[in-house]
Formats: sequence, C-alpha cells, structure tokens
Amino acid sequence: MSIKIMSSIWSSRDLLSATEKLVLLKIADCAADDGSHAYPSLSTIAAECTMSRQGVVNAISRLVDKDALQKQVRKKGSTNAHKSNYYTVNVELINSHIPPAIQ
Repeated sequence: MSIKIMSSIWSSRDLLSATEKLVLLKIADCAADDGSHAYPSLSTIAAECTMSRQGVVNAISRLVDKDALQKQVRKKGSTNAHKSNYYTVNVELINSHIPPAIQ
C-alpha cells in the first residue's frame, strides 16, 4: 500500500474524473511506493469501488489513455489463461497536477 501515492492522487487536480480517481486510488492502495507492483483483479477493484466490472475496465482504459497508468496483461504459463493485470501508476504525472499551494 502506498499512502504516499494515494495522498498525491487525492491532491491532484484537473487530470482525473471522480471515477478515474477512485479506481486509481484502489490500484495505488495495492502498489509499492514507486507506483509499481500493483495487480488487483478487476473484480476486486469493482467490489471495493462499488462499480461494475465494465465501469472499471472503462476507467482503466481512460487512465491508460491519459498516461496516468501503465497496464501489462499477464498470462498463466503455457495455458495462456488470464491472470490479473500488472499496473504501474505514473507518479510523475500525478505529482505534476498537484497545485503549488498544496505541495
């Protein structure tokens, strides 16, 4: 859990919608302090954000488009079964959207 990144996300302005911010906060809750090593399942994010799975998928897509989040698809061994995705929060971008008065 990265309280540091979560605090930056709360303080950021003019970058994320409320839905995107909520989803990114959940992912940051699972991340290391550098924004990496987050791999919550879509079902977990949806349940904890009280959203539909499709709503989470759409929010993640927008976060990736805004470069606030990187997503890597993971597969299980030779079966190619899907595992939870691996996410990295773009901490630099988030920090660049914190107003000077808050920093």
